[in-house]
Amino acid sequence: MFTYRLKLNAEKTQLIWIGTGQQLAKLTVNQLQLINSVVEFDSTATNLGVVLGGQLSMSQQVTAVCRSCFYQLRQLKSVKSSLTREALHSLIQAFIHCRFDYCNSPLAAWSGQSLPSETSVCAEHGCSNGVWSALK
Repeated sequence: MFTYRLKLNAEKTQLIWIGTGQQLAKLTVNQLQLINSVVEFDSTATNLGVVLGGQLSMSQQVTAVCRSCFYQLRQLKSVKSSLTREALHSLIQAFIHCRFDYCNSPLAAWSGQSLPSETSVCAEHGCSNGVWSALK
């Protein structure tokens, strides 16, 4: 890094231990001493919009996507009175699908498994009549 005059920004650097729950419970090291800084280990790390946890489960990513979807739904409350039902429905689908599609290719690894309940709830509010109750 020094050859190219790059510096590590310890405030933006995220480190996680990856392992099973039993392996992670045995860890006692919670920071890494580098040449010019100390970096703390986190329970999650974000890379290009994908949230990874220490056990590489997708629960943190699903939670982040659902949080983003519900945020978009709440933002639409302010304009819903000036839109037709069809226009509002199109906006909702666009926002929700955009959040589901962006950086969620890791979810494809779950093929054949049941998705977590957060995903079902988010999908229900984004793609069915349940969305109208979320906009009230």
